[in-house]
Amino acid sequence: MTKDEIIAAIQKCAEDLGHVPSMDELVRIIGISKYMVRRDFGPYVKALAACGLERHGCGYKIDMKKLFLDWAR
Repeated sequence: MTKDEIIAAIQKCAEDLGHVPSMDELVRIIGISKYMVRRDFGPYVKALAACGLERHGCGYKIDMKKLFLDWAR
């Protein structure tokens, strides 16, 4: 799989699931290996950034502006 095919697969998976997929969801649903993602992008977060996606939750950094706006709401 090429880099562009991986990006398209991640975006399609996100669209089908209704949320940004975790690496495990991506491997299970799309059938690509973790190695293929890491070979072209390094960490999964960089692959998501290339897709224009972002995961939230435990273990993911959030910038201060987003944190403040969330708190203000």
